Amino acid sequence: GHLRHPRLVEKAETFIELAEKVAHNAQIVATRVDIDASEIHVAGLLSRIGELAVLKVMQEAIDQNCSISDDQIESGLRAWAPIFGNRLKVQWHLPIQLRELIGAVHVLPKATTSKSLLVMRTAALMAADGSDTEECLRLQRRLGLNECDREQLKHANAETSGDNSWQSD
Repeated sequence: GHLRHPRLVEKAETFIELAEKVAHNAQIVATRVDIDASEIHVAGLLSRIGELAVLKVMQEAIDQNCSISDDQIESGLRAWAPIFGNRLKVQWHLPIQLRELIGAVHVLPKATTSKSLLVMRTAALMAADGSDTEECLRLQRRLGLNECDREQLKHANAETSGDNSWQSD
């Protein structure tokens, strides 16, 4: 089944757009720091599977004549998206490396030295308009990106904002 409830459709579109921005940003950053971008791109695209799965369950509840308020949508996403996302990654038998890349979008493991994980977290912050945050700037420096690189990344990220090319007409 598809999402039909307008609020759920709107949320899903936002999550899909965010995942695509993460994937795009991650690919650009990975290329800049000279690491393979293919798995990183896939991880970015899969970074919101938990949220989308929760929305699907909510639609099923609505289809059974349950009503769901906006507050319930938000609290349900906060509570269940990480659980659903982790469960799906395991159920789908995704390789541990890919699971870690997806996880780094949300939380960077303490004391990580993996460039790939740093790239994912940086890309996620950029996608959420957090390019100028202390965390993002610190990660970009750890990746060896200079001021010129950071400006180019910010410009590339701004170009993808508002791009809904994934939507069909």
